[in-house]
Amino acid sequence: MTKLLLTISFLLTIGCQTGIFIKESPAALTDIRKAIVTVIGQPKKTSEDGRELISEFHNKRGQVDPSLAKAKNRFYTRVSILGERRPYDIKIEVFQEARIVDQQYEIITEEIGLAQKLAHQIETTLNESLKDRNVIDDFRAF
Repeated sequence: MTKLLLTISFLLTIGCQTGIFIKESPAALTDIRKAIVTVIGQPKKTSEDGRELISEFHNKRGQVDPSLAKAKNRFYTRVSILGERRPYDIKIEVFQEARIVDQQYEIITEEIGLAQKLAHQIETTLNESLKDRNVIDDFRAF
């Protein structure tokens, strides 16, 4: 009986994973944060450790618009940097909210297509920042 419960809980845990992942990014934590801010703009909220960033409200194209704070439908992006040290995994989730009563909103769906687009932009920005690094030549130090 316990094996059955463990199997069911394991399957539920795996089945609940959402979002798009960028696996094993070799970039430093500060570089990852800079790339995320470049793509999603200044975050509305950041966790205490700086590993989870939540964007301002935006439209379906990813364009931030302050008027969307009171719109009937709106989107926001949550980006999480996972792992204790390099290489980091980056999780991108985009949620659509709908106003149900007055100023109360409820998440109605996760927008996988937009999350994929943002993940590609973040990955491209990270790769460009890694190319621009000034690497010291070991053989000609001076």
